Amino acid sequence: MVVLTSPAGFLGFALRRRLSELGTAVHCASDGEPLLELTRRVRPHAIVHCGVGVIDDVSGEVAPITYELEEVLAVAAQVHGARVLATDSLSSPEPTVDRRRAHLTVLRLGAVYGPGQNDPEALVTRVLDEFLSGATPMLDSGTGLFDWVYIDDVVEAYLRATAHPRPGRVVDVGRGRINSVADIVTMLATMTGRAVPVQFGGSPDRTATRPPARADPAGARRLSWTPHVHPMRGLALTVDWRREHRERRL
Repeated sequence: MVVLTSPAGFLGFALRRRLSELGTAVHCASDGEPLLELTRRVRPHAIVHCGVGVIDDVSGEVAPITYELEEVLAVAAQVHGARVLATDSLSSPEPTVDRRRAHLTVLRLGAVYGPGQNDPEALVTRVLDEFLSGATPMLDSGTGLFDWVYIDDVVEAYLRATAHPRPGRVVDVGRGRINSVADIVTMLATMTGRAVPVQFGGSPDRTATRPPARADPAGARRLSWTPHVHPMRGLALTVDWRREHRERRL
């Protein structure tokens, strides 16, 4: 039994779908019932807190907050054995997990992408839509460096964290390798048959000054989690999904 606090976003929707496929009962705190009442009623073994105001590494956009983390932790404390999985960004300072809150696991995500991502500010979505429509995207220098991680790999990390016998850790969720924005855009251009060379430097830099955030695999190894999808494969799957999605809308 799992409660999701933000099931409508990219990650929340992917988690909800996968958990349902596995036969896990999923309850959503956004369905109108207050979180405390819902948690007392269903007594989940895990509360997955996807929306914690995380800054998207690439777009700089802040995810909306459904519940504050402190509120979620207070609710979980009233359900014996319930653990909390909180979401953070690799670009944020690494948090310290209070030993008194051993039921809290923090997953620090790299630059997540993949099928189902519809945020117009997300780099892959924005660039893909413009390439597929024949437009020329406005891009900065493209020198920003990020640890790109495919959505299915991220979901698997959450599944393993919900089942791990020893919660209370900080886990980096990424490939442990970095690619620049220019690398990703160039791959997308090739996959979409973009004939005109991609031009970088047409808009102010938003990401180039940030230090590269590379996942430390130590925490992931404790979950027996390893990412499997290389950006070339993940982007190809995303391009196929985006093409089909656009064709359905047209």
